[in-house]
Amino acid sequence: VEEPLPSIPSFINESEHYTLLQIVHLVNTQLKTAKANQLHSYAVIDALRPHVQRLWMGFSLDDKKQFLRHLRHKWGVARHRAPSQSIQVLNAYIKSQRLVVLKGRIFDIQSNPDGFEIYYSTKQNQIHSFKTQLMVNCTGPESNFEKMDSPLIKQLLADGMIVVDSLKCGLKAMPNGQISDHVYTIGSPLKGILWESTAVPEIRVQAKQLAEMLCS
Repeated sequence: VEEPLPSIPSFINESEHYTLLQIVHLVNTQLKTAKANQLHSYAVIDALRPHVQRLWMGFSLDDKKQFLRHLRHKWGVARHRAPSQSIQVLNAYIKSQRLVVLKGRIFDIQSNPDGFEIYYSTKQNQIHSFKTQLMVNCTGPESNFEKMDSPLIKQLLADGMIVVDSLKCGLKAMPNGQISDHVYTIGSPLKGILWESTAVPEIRVQAKQLAEMLCS
C-alpha cells in the first residue's frame, strides 16, 4: 500500500476570480515552494484539483482555448498518474530494453502488408519513422460529439436534442448536467463545461446530485 503524499495548504481563494495567467503564475510559485521544502510537485496538483471546476467555469473562452492549445497535455501528465508499482515495472522493462520510449509528434501513419510505418517529428524538427505490427490508441475517447460514429449520437445532433459545446470537448449543458427538460448527462460529456469531469471523484458527486434532482 502506497503512503499518501504529504499535503500542502490550499492556495486558492474560493471567493476570488482568477484568469488562466494568474493560475499559471500561482501554480508555478507553489511548485517552486514545494521543491524548496522537499515536497513532491504532485501535492500542488492535488491541492488545486478540488477547485478546478470552479476555476474552469470562471475562465473566459479565450483562456480555455489557450489552455487547450498550450497546457492541456502538461495538465494531463501532472493530473493523471500511475501507481508507483506500475512505474517500477515500466522502468524495469526500459532498463532491460524490452521497452523503448520515443518522444515526438506523429504526423503520418502508413499501412503496409507487414503492418504500419509511423512517422514522427521531434522538438528539434527531426523526422523519424519506425515499423510496427500493432498499434494501440491511448489518447483517450473522442470528446467531439460531431466526430462520433454512433447512429444515436448522430440522430440526437440532427434533431437538435444535443449540441456540442463551444470548445467541442463535450455537450452544451448546465453545470449540473441538464441539457433540456428531459435530457441530462454526467461524466465526460461535461468536460467542456467543467473540465474535470471524467474521474470517479467528480462523477460520483454528479450522479448523487442528479439522482437528488430527479427525485425531488
